[in-house]
Amino acid sequence: MERRIYTLHPIGESLCSIGSDHFEAPRTIVGLPHGRTMTVLVALATILVLCAAVVVSVFLIAYGKKRGGLIFLSVIVAFIGANYALLIDTHAKQDDCAFGPVSNDQYRQYLSLAKARIQTRSASDFESELSRVFRETSGSETSIYSRLAIMHATLRALGAEYRNTNGFDVDQGRSDPYLNAITQKPYVSYQYVLDVNRLRVFLPWPRVAWIIGVLAGPRYEKPPGPLYPKKRGGLAFIVHWPNLEDVDRDAKVKSSGSCPPAPNKDLAESFSFTPD
Repeated sequence: MERRIYTLHPIGESLCSIGSDHFEAPRTIVGLPHGRTMTVLVALATILVLCAAVVVSVFLIAYGKKRGGLIFLSVIVAFIGANYALLIDTHAKQDDCAFGPVSNDQYRQYLSLAKARIQTRSASDFESELSRVFRETSGSETSIYSRLAIMHATLRALGAEYRNTNGFDVDQGRSDPYLNAITQKPYVSYQYVLDVNRLRVFLPWPRVAWIIGVLAGPRYEKPPGPLYPKKRGGLAFIVHWPNLEDVDRDAKVKSSGSCPPAPNKDLAESFSFTPD
């Protein structure tokens, strides 16, 4: 039997192979913190540097160098403002989506429900919060159309931006992702990015987290790793936090539309979910 290896993204952070148990954990630079740990440490270091700069400004003003102190303080304020100014664009067009029989009005109801269920926007609890909000909002829904709409609504409620579906396949996602999941690979991957400054973090750079929504298709047999869906029709999220090995992530995860595609009605049943 031919052994195929599919990657969810181009830098080899996780691999899953059809018909085997192969799973490779994220690669890291030896001795360098990574993932959420690195995000928090860099954010704390940045805040400490800014606090030190504020103290220097106050000392300059207190010791008679008012002009220099005010200029220094103005630069700090401008730097902080510029960091958060990048969050002004909320990509509102991505909330104009419809998913097959799920109208935009229904999608917006899911979006409101997801927002109401958010209990924290802390980076330290992000993965568990993302999974919990999706699980509680989807409830007993089995239709791929409703679950896809709820997935998108959950990610949008937490500030994520949709980029593409199967964008790191050989054809860069140009073919039908659902037909591919029936005839070739075992899952569909929805690529999103999230500016972590939306999660109560001050992190000017690197600031982009990469979130992959993984939908298990009809060829899916068992999860190749702990973060993947447990069974066919399941949806799970894999989060890659900002790291110094992949600082140009925002450019790599290319945009190819505002909404994830929905399967046509002939394929939809193959992606339905059966609750436990």
